[in-house]
Amino acid sequence: MAVGDVLDKTSNQPSKLRAFFNRRNLAGLLGAAVAGPGLRLGLPGMVVGYVACRWIYSKTEQFVPFTKRRHIILMPSVAEAVLGAHLYESFLIEQHKKGTLLDASHPDTTLVVGVAQRLIAVLGQGHGGGYQKHLRNFKWSVSVVKEQVMNAFVFPGGYIVVYTGLLQLLRRDPDLLAMVMGHEIGHALARHNTEKMGMGLALSMISSMAMVMLGAGPDEQQQKQRQQELELERMRRGYHRTHSRLVTDAAAAAGSSSGAAAPWGSSGYVPPGASAAGYYPEVPKPDLPPIHYDPRQQQQHQMRQRKGKPAADPDAPPQLPPWMSEQLLRSLTNVLLELPFSRRAETEADLIGLKLMALAGFNAAKGPEAFKLLASVSEGSRKGGAESLIAGLGCTHPDSNRRAELLQKELSWMAANKAEARDAVGSKVNYWSL
Repeated sequence: MAVGDVLDKTSNQPSKLRAFFNRRNLAGLLGAAVAGPGLRLGLPGMVVGYVACRWIYSKTEQFVPFTKRRHIILMPSVAEAVLGAHLYESFLIEQHKKGTLLDASHPDTTLVVGVAQRLIAVLGQGHGGGYQKHLRNFKWSVSVVKEQVMNAFVFPGGYIVVYTGLLQLLRRDPDLLAMVMGHEIGHALARHNTEKMGMGLALSMISSMAMVMLGAGPDEQQQKQRQQELELERMRRGYHRTHSRLVTDAAAAAGSSSGAAAPWGSSGYVPPGASAAGYYPEVPKPDLPPIHYDPRQQQQHQMRQRKGKPAADPDAPPQLPPWMSEQLLRSLTNVLLELPFSRRAETEADLIGLKLMALAGFNAAKGPEAFKLLASVSEGSRKGGAESLIAGLGCTHPDSNRRAELLQKELSWMAANKAEARDAVGSKVNYWSL
């Protein structure tokens, strides 16, 4: 074998390893680990877990337009549109009661509708690639709310809401408004709300499986069933003790009067359920599952007594160790998963919104200015430094000043790469996005 052939095979090994450890196979391996060792389903469970998780991942993986980021969407687009329509209808009912919705002929409504129409028309041209089939189920609608709230958002399904407080802050400038509305439409295009719901469902399932794997105790239904079984067992034992005492007392009374045990009819005492003929029916025993005895509980009880510690309740479900409390797990999940996801989604929507406003013919150079105006009135704007970075870990949105800086860098890249800039994003979407 030639030396070149050996080198070729050696150089191909990393690529083969990367091909094997792709996202689909990793999802399958995770499912196999959970179903096999985790849930103790053995080798058949590992095979089923691998195949099922790999298939689910392949059917739910999508690419975000413009940024080309991979993500998992567990909710069908039809269900997403139905959910958005329900939320939008409930919102309109609430605003109608307040009397805060502006008429379609109001100048502010006309301004918002005109900007929205230009941005939505760009979506129909298919720029950015990625998954956009869910837009077929969208029913675009615009509502303007007369409140001093500097906010705008889009419900799943294409239902846009803008507050007059935001219009006042943006000086009713169509270009500045296009940046903010493009950002919100970018959320709908990237399916961030649906992705977040799927992430919440996945975290809940992973948490439940982790509880089972770590022996954190039965769930509420199992605890309730266990309590019912124990209560029935106590009742049965008390029933036996009570009637055994009645039988013994009655027999002793009869023997003391006649010198020998007498049947019930001659003693004058008939306990409940007995007949005068002297027959005492057998005490009915409820149909209960057997109570298993675990010798390890007795050993743990004895060791606790030797160490002077209070004895643990054998009927209580086992608890997580202190370093793995539910509150700590919830805090870690929030800081490491939920908040970074929210900030990354905001950054991604900023970049997509900048692309949409540029493609729609608005002045994209004004995009950073919109976030500078938001930073001027935002209580959460941060000035920089280590304290700023630490504070940013607990925020749902990146700092407005940093968002303006990122958009300015993206504008520079767009100017240098005009051909590529129409369908791609030059800036990297950081996971932490502080």
